[in-house]
Amino acid sequence: MKIHVSGDHPAADTLREYLKALGYAVATGASVPSGAFAIRVEVGSAANIAVQGPRGPLVDEALRAIAELASIRVEWFPSNGDSIRTIQVSAPEIHADAIGRGLLRAVLRISQNGAAQSGWYGFFSTLWKRLSKTA
Repeated sequence: MKIHVSGDHPAADTLREYLKALGYAVATGASVPSGAFAIRVEVGSAANIAVQGPRGPLVDEALRAIAELASIRVEWFPSNGDSIRTIQVSAPEIHADAIGRGLLRAVLRISQNGAAQSGWYGFFSTLWKRLSKTA
């Protein structure tokens, strides 16, 4: 599964690191590879976390996962013309941890890695397996 992660938010850096550690193909350039999920995380000045994208598995899981972790409201704004594989998140930098981990949960839930084992056990067991192969 290819994932394109962009943006200047600290959550984007965190998400890239988590995904690379789990063995995902992470792209960061200006163009999105075909068939890839595109996740953009920007610093926003609004009091809430804004998630923008067309309704689909990625947006639905991201809304759910970020709301589980965030201490502020998460709002969805529809996006016309974008693929259901595209999402943009904007929030103050202080919520980087909740956004990064929430987006990771969303990706794991919609990918094969997340389907096999859910929750933190699934995350750490998959991470351990991937890191053991490189040692």
